[in-house]
Amino acid sequence: MIVQPEIELGRTMSKNLPLTNSDKQAIVDDEDYEWASKYAWRLNDDGHVVRDCSDDDGNPKIIYLCNEVMSRATGTPLERFRPPKPLKLPS
Repeated sequence: MIVQPEIELGRTMSKNLPLTNSDKQAIVDDEDYEWASKYAWRLNDDGHVVRDCSDDDGNPKIIYLCNEVMSRATGTPLERFRPPKPLKLPS
């Protein structure tokens, strides 16, 4: 059985996080903006907000913003979860 962790709802989502390769922006909570703004985020080819880094061995690694936010909210690392392809919204 999979147990979904409780997530605090009603958090204010009010900060726009710039993306390095797009004129679009990601919207994050005030609480998440402080740490998220320290990194260079971009849209990947699938439309996810990601950042590039290296693992402990120096190999390239992609970090998904949604995983980072959920990991911080739940206290559970989600770095191996690859989110489904996002919905295409009209421009």
